[in-house]
Amino acid sequence: MKKFKAKDQTKTYSVRHDKSTTCSFRKAAKSQ
Repeated sequence: MKKFKAKDQTKTYSVRHDKSTTCSFRKAAKSQ
């Protein structure tokens, strides 16, 4: 098993953050 690098963790977090941001952005665009 590979050891989890701090860099990888940050990458995963940013990807997750981008996804949620896109989701909320779409919601805002729809409600307009």
